[in-house]
Amino acid sequence: MQNTFTLVEEVAAKIEDFYILCIYDHHYAKNQSVLLQRKFNQSKIIELPEVNGKFSAKSFVIWSKTYEQNEALFYSIRMQARQETVVKISKALVAYYIEQNPNVEKKLKNPTVLDDTLNEIQSLIRATSFLSDEEWIQFYVAFKNEVRNWVIESLLNKMSIEEIRQMEVAELNYLFFDYMSSQLALKAEFMKFMIEATNRYLDRWLDEIISELSKSSKLQSILGNLVESRTKLGDFSLQFTVQDHLFVMNNLPYQIVREAIYKKAFQSSPFSSFPTANILKGNTEGQIEFIPINDEHQVDRAWQQVKRITDIDVDVFDALCNLFLSKKRVEAEVISISLVDLLHYRGLKPKRSGDGRRGGYDAKQKAQVIQSLANIQSIKINLTKLQSFEKGKPKNIKLEGRTFLFIDEDGQDMIFDLETMPKNIYFTIDTAFASYLSGAGRQVALQHKKALHYHPTQQLYEKRLCRYLSWRWRIQARKGNYLIPNTISTMLDSIGIALNERLPSRTRERLERALDQLQEDGIIQSWQYEKWDEGITEFKGWARIWLESGIIIEPPEAISTQYASIERKSSKREQTTQTLKEARIEKKFSLLELAEDLEIHVSELSEMERGKRPITKKVSDWIQK
Repeated sequence: MQNTFTLVEEVAAKIEDFYILCIYDHHYAKNQSVLLQRKFNQSKIIELPEVNGKFSAKSFVIWSKTYEQNEALFYSIRMQARQETVVKISKALVAYYIEQNPNVEKKLKNPTVLDDTLNEIQSLIRATSFLSDEEWIQFYVAFKNEVRNWVIESLLNKMSIEEIRQMEVAELNYLFFDYMSSQLALKAEFMKFMIEATNRYLDRWLDEIISELSKSSKLQSILGNLVESRTKLGDFSLQFTVQDHLFVMNNLPYQIVREAIYKKAFQSSPFSSFPTANILKGNTEGQIEFIPINDEHQVDRAWQQVKRITDIDVDVFDALCNLFLSKKRVEAEVISISLVDLLHYRGLKPKRSGDGRRGGYDAKQKAQVIQSLANIQSIKINLTKLQSFEKGKPKNIKLEGRTFLFIDEDGQDMIFDLETMPKNIYFTIDTAFASYLSGAGRQVALQHKKALHYHPTQQLYEKRLCRYLSWRWRIQARKGNYLIPNTISTMLDSIGIALNERLPSRTRERLERALDQLQEDGIIQSWQYEKWDEGITEFKGWARIWLESGIIIEPPEAISTQYASIERKSSKREQTTQTLKEARIEKKFSLLELAEDLEIHVSELSEMERGKRPITKKVSDWIQK
């Protein structure tokens, strides 16, 4: 009597080649799963059930002939599965590193440090000689053979070898495929077997990768240096909300897009038939175009739609940015959110129903956000000149692409419509912003959530000033000099407000009222004019002098504390300057209040606090009180 192994080999020789594709559980994968389910019938593809475990994914068994007919599609799925496997291995290596070095666990809880660490490890894994194409193929062939043999053994338990031998090859293959489809897909032990088989390879890979990297101390060196350097650089994104503040991107292209929206800068252009905002700002040149997605009447629709842009679009833009920063863990990840998430970010509350219970958001609120999403989707960046830095040296680059990409359940560009709006919104970041989310180019800023809550017309000054100050404070963070006066004309231009030429006092009063409101809401700690003589207002033309005057705006403690790690410190007077700041905070003085109390200029006091100027006797005496 032949042994089971020989019988299995005999039957296996007659089974046509097939592929097993594993699609992991995120939105891009979900689109691929739907495509496979719709594109092919059950005579060609088996979908296996999902099982929780280390190897958790949707799996499809595909005949070789079907694979060859759709090779491009299936190859891309296989490459995505490889990438997901590398991600899982990188996470396992981080866990291994933490186990060996428990003291770094707290640092790696920082999402920014963890993102950069995982990306660095993934590059390291791909560069190893171990995970070559040949190794992937060996894994695939061995795994496929294990699955095939498991199925054949199950068949041999149901039928005799004589019955199988009498079958035609085509009939046997049909039986093999049908058995997997109708029987094995329903049995958890089959998936358990697949999980165990996969995990055996993953565990072996981990052992061999750790061994290879340990020989040259690459893993220890790269992880140790990366964590330490990221911590020293003060990548302050320990979380994505800090004391009523949100983290948003702070790169120049991001700010340019926001300004183009709230300034409604889209006009006709000789270079494009679409609404265009021309950019000429310092070393930055180019255009931002307003081009709707997939519309046969694209140009006409663009001009109609661009008339509906509002400050709410910027609210939604910032909300999307914060959501992406907080959820993104791997490059090009697709994030799932809901319309309610965006309404909540705007500070809106659900209406109450007749019985006093929450009745949900009204149609108008939803329509505003949907319109904003459609507007954001239509923005295309084309910067022909943009200054970037590589190893500390400036260079000019080009930047082109959309801001965020929105995808529906089928992986197609999402169509925003109130009547057909799905529960979930899937989006990712396009190439224009991708480089600003990792590595040396990454820069995010703290922005008070009130910027999204203020009314888009009644509190326009407050809303835009909040964003402007967030941008300015982050730029000033490296030097820590937040008290450089803001020239009023520059500030008004930055928030898109023109001077009321006929009644300039109205512009001044409205600006001052807005600054008072920001102080009351805790967005700024204090503000005051620098060297402004109120008597000037009695003379004709005073408004021009006022426009060139400065306003000193002190940030709240949350800003200076959060940015402290990226401020370049002067060690010479470190102990004294820390004492001054600690004394000021303990005695509950703002910089402006203390400067006024000591009768010295606020910029001088700020420089003393930052170690840029010696502590005077007057200030030293005040500290000792």
